[in-house]
Amino acid sequence: MLPGDVLILFTDGITEAMTKADDEWGEDKLIAAVREYSALDSVHIIQAVFRAVDGFTGSAEQYDDMTLLVMKLR
Repeated sequence: MLPGDVLILFTDGITEAMTKADDEWGEDKLIAAVREYSALDSVHIIQAVFRAVDGFTGSAEQYDDMTLLVMKLR
């Protein structure tokens, strides 16, 4: 890894988060969110990703855990 690189580890609850219409958030949206917020520190990347997931799923109840670990090399 090089300075500025971001490593993400996540459970399937993140990528399989669903709307009420059963649309999945998916890996592409996760990757896009991490790229969009990659200038932030690890804590703020995590917060931004969860806001993005919540924005996508709306008020749909989720039935799986959502775990996200972010490491950013300085």
